[in-house]
Amino acid sequence: MIKAIFFDLDGTLTNTLYCLQYVINTILTHQNKDGITIDQVKKVVGDGAKNACIRSLKIKGIDASDDLVNECLKEYKKLFSEYYLYKVVAYDGIKEVLCELKKRNIKIFCITNKPEVATKKTLDEIFGINYFEDYACDDGKYELKPCPDATIAILKKYNLNNEECLFVGDTHTDIETANNAKIKSLGALWGFRDEKELKEANATYIIKEPKEILNYI
Repeated sequence: MIKAIFFDLDGTLTNTLYCLQYVINTILTHQNKDGITIDQVKKVVGDGAKNACIRSLKIKGIDASDDLVNECLKEYKKLFSEYYLYKVVAYDGIKEVLCELKKRNIKIFCITNKPEVATKKTLDEIFGINYFEDYACDDGKYELKPCPDATIAILKKYNLNNEECLFVGDTHTDIETANNAKIKSLGALWGFRDEKELKEANATYIIKEPKEILNYI
């Protein structure tokens, strides 16, 4: 019996592509470069702000030196704290699924590589204050996904067994996190990446829309 579900944030709970594009392209503008497309945004995000900065710079042929990456990362986090909800919406059907999970007394958690301020404000404003039982983000407490440490810490905190949980995510990073934590995973096709990536990452199941989550609890 499933007692808890871990959700990724960007690309799984919320469509943040336009927000991410705005932040990244603002940074690139300050480097005197044109912005990147939505399809390119899908490929550069997923495992932390630093990696998103590095990949975006490389797409534009910019040498991603440590000093430049740190400069861009600082700007990235500042912009996110201001524009964290720019064109951000919950994916169709997600709120209804979360509501049903709560009715069934299934705990819901969010595990994201998003910066702390943007994570908390996005969750609170899109879904409601303290709607999720708990969350983990890029706050310096744990190594980022696909490291399973944050997920394992929540398992221990709430006295949950791996077999009692599912992990829902849209990228290889999420699936690898679930595999590393020895939790079954649901690869979400409505997010940023494709079925090929999710299969290659060894997702336990692949689902096309949020309501299918209820088939696995």
